This record gives sequence, structure tokens and C-alpha cells, in this order.
Amino acid sequence: MSRLKSSKSSSSVSVPSRPRSNLHPPLKILGLKFVNARLHFLLALSRGMSVLPSFIGMWECFYEAWQIRRTPDMRTITSVRSTEVFLAGIWCIVSGYLSYAVLDGLMVRWIVTYSTPAAIVRMLSCSILNIAMIHVLHSIFSPDNAYLLHIWILISLILTIAYTIQNFVTSNLALEKKRRSVDVIAIAVFAVVPVGLASFLTMLGLIRSLMIVRLELEFDN
Repeated sequence: MSRLKSSKSSSSVSVPSRPRSNLHPPLKILGLKFVNARLHFLLALSRGMSVLPSFIGMWECFYEAWQIRRTPDMRTITSVRSTEVFLAGIWCIVSGYLSYAVLDGLMVRWIVTYSTPAAIVRMLSCSILNIAMIHVLHSIFSPDNAYLLHIWILISLILTIAYTIQNFVTSNLALEKKRRSVDVIAIAVFAVVPVGLASFLTMLGLIRSLMIVRLELEFDN
């Protein structure tokens, strides 16, 4: 009997227990539980405002590319311009995703740290700053929309840096106290991968445009 009791006790001790931190739901879910439906709608609205300039830019780029493609006398320059504008629309999607990801991460911190109305004001302010930043860059570097691809690549680069800073600032949000650090895996998956895919598509589009111009020059000669 003593051997059986000792074997039972040893087997019960050898069973690994799950860490308590994995049993807790994410802080985002815990914070949103205390938000009513009206404030939840205002949170979503203020967060969605950050995507508005990218969505409008995407629509304008894709529509312009479609309009150029519909021209009956499309030449080499217009074909290259159509590819450039289409690639700018892809970078609009990347910038919109990064704008949403930055504000979503900051929202978790603000709804846990501050009251819900204060978090809404902060998110609304960040959305307005994002809209102003995009408008200023367009006004300075491309007032006539001649360099749409360059501008949206620059905007995506700025937002990637902002996502990295946001990842560091919100890295200590946990039920247990922890130090701030940079989550390299999260940055690689949620920031580097979208930018890398857009860069790869941009490279293919630019190679296509270069080949079109080269064939046109060889044909003229």
C-alpha cells in the first residue's frame, strides 16, 4: 500500500502544470468587456478613420489605372503610367493596414490605462494626425499626383517605423509586471511581410515597365 501511495504521489507531482499567464484572456478582451455598445462604436469609428486616406488613395489609383487602360491609343508612356498607379494602389493597401495596426495596438494600452472617453479622444487625435501627415506629404512631394508610387512607399515606411515604436511601447501590457522589449516575430509577421510582398510586386511591375520601354526603343531604332 505504501508503494502504491508513493507511486501515486510521484505521478501527481510529475504532471506539468500550465502557466497561469496562459489562462488569462488577452488584455484587449478584458478592456472591451467594460465598454458599452455606444462607446465601442466610437472606438471602432475613431480607429477606422485612420484607414480613410489610404482607402481613398487606393480607389483613386485603381480607378486611374483602369481609365488609362481603357484609352484606345495607349502608348508606352501611358502603359508605364498605368502600372505605376496600380502599384501605388497596392502600397495604399499596405499603408491602410499599418495605420489600422498601429492604432489597434495603442487602443489596447489606452483602454487599459485610461478611461474609455479618454481613449476615444486619443485615438481620434491619432487618426487626425495620420490624415494630416498623409496630406502634408502629398502637398509637399506630389501636389499634382505625379509621384504617387513614391509618396505611398514613403508613407508605408513611416508607418512601419511607427508600428515598431508602438510594439515597443505596448510590450509591457500584461497582468504580470514585465519589462518593455521589441517583439521581433510580431514585427516580422505583421509589418515586414506586407511591406515585403508589396516590394516584390513593385519590383515585378517596374521590371515589366522597363522591358516595355526597352522594347519600344529597340523597335524605334
